[in-house]
Amino acid sequence: MAVDYKIKEVLKHTGFTMMRYAAEKGVAFQSMSRKINHGKWTVDQLYELAKITGCTLRCSFTFADGTRLYLSDPEMKGGDFMAVDYNELLYEKVQAEYDAFIEELKRMTPEQVIDRAYEKVTKENMVTIIREENLTPAEAKALNREKYPLDRMYQEWLDTDVSEMQMLKDSIDDTAKKAVKEMKDKQKESR
Repeated sequence: MAVDYKIKEVLKHTGFTMMRYAAEKGVAFQSMSRKINHGKWTVDQLYELAKITGCTLRCSFTFADGTRLYLSDPEMKGGDFMAVDYNELLYEKVQAEYDAFIEELKRMTPEQVIDRAYEKVTKENMVTIIREENLTPAEAKALNREKYPLDRMYQEWLDTDVSEMQMLKDSIDDTAKKAVKEMKDKQKESR
C-alpha cells in the first residue's frame, strides 16, 4: 500500500482534511496536497504528522533473533537515536513461551491437562499483566535475558502462593456470611 494512501487514511481517521493539516503546519494547501500525493516522506515528517494528528508512530527494525530497534521520536531525548523497547520484547517473548506451553498441553492426556490447569491459568494471567503493565526498562531487560521468563515468574509465584489460599478462604467466609444474612433477612420478611 502506498505511503500517500496511508497518510490520507491517517488524516481521515483523525478528522483532519488536507487543508486543515496544511494550516496546522503553516504551509500552502497546494504544496501539502502535492507532498501527500507524491508520497515521499521522511521518518521525521511522519513523526510530525503523528504529533499534529494526535497519533503515535512506531517504526522499528526487527532482527532474526526477535530484537527490535525502534526509531525514536525526534523530540525525545536522544534525537533520532534508536532505542530498544524492552517491555515489547518481553511481552513477545512471554507470549511465545505461553503459546509453546499451550501446544505442550494439547499433546497431553486430559488427566495431565487437569493437573496443570492452575499453571495454565496463572501463566495466562501473567502474560496479560506483562502486556498491560510497563516494567521499568531495566526490569524488562533483565527478565528478557532469562531463557524462560514466564516460567521463572511462575516459579517465583509458587513460592508466594500461600497468600492466595488465604484470600480464597476469606472470600468463602465472606460469601457464607452474606448468605446467612440474606437468609435471615428473607425469614424476617416472611413473618
